Amino acid sequence: MEVVNVKPTKDIYMEFVKALAERSETANDPDNARSFFDHMMNSGYKLDDRCVAKMIAAYAKNNLLDKALDMLLTLEKDGSQPCIETYTVLGTDSASYNWLKRQKQHYKR
Repeated sequence: MEVVNVKPTKDIYMEFVKALAERSETANDPDNARSFFDHMMNSGYKLDDRCVAKMIAAYAKNNLLDKALDMLLTLEKDGSQPCIETYTVLGTDSASYNWLKRQKQHYKR
């Protein structure tokens, strides 16, 4: 993502990932946004809650709850605590939220 030796700032990365996640809600391709999301994490950037919520929403709208769970568990393992906005995205579809909650309990055992 570097162009002409100009390194993007954290804010540019965040906005780019959020825009990709929003686009992937309708384009059925959240993995593209996830690759930039992961790149941002691996570059040492702290993710904001809106960015995480957008990624979870993209997975949920594409019925990829297993990937949403993987993402949440990875973030929690790395010390991040998803905010209420992230869970609110899942809470709009109570079946998705209940599925995710059961899976998280299963993985914590």
